[in-house]
Amino acid sequence: MKKAVPPEQRLTILRATDRERRWPSLDDKRACVVCERIFNGHEVVISGKAPSYSLGCPTPGCPSTFSHWFLIHLGAEKATPSPPLAATGEFSFFPRDVL
Repeated sequence: MKKAVPPEQRLTILRATDRERRWPSLDDKRACVVCERIFNGHEVVISGKAPSYSLGCPTPGCPSTFSHWFLIHLGAEKATPSPPLAATGEFSFFPRDVL
């Protein structure tokens, strides 16, 4: 049985491991292009140990990693907009009103 990762540590691991996208909070949603599941940081499968963590899609049997995930912008739910990303290539092809 895997030991649960505390939320504060989980967010730190997501931020350190996924250098392609920002993780402002564990509630941020991602869409997996392999299995088409939408999930948040609470659900990401974290394996390995420091400093070599790996992140996996929470869908059983899905082989994707963070490089296969896209940020879903929920502009209507945010009180203040996030600053624009500087040359990271991060984008979302989901409309803001998807969720």
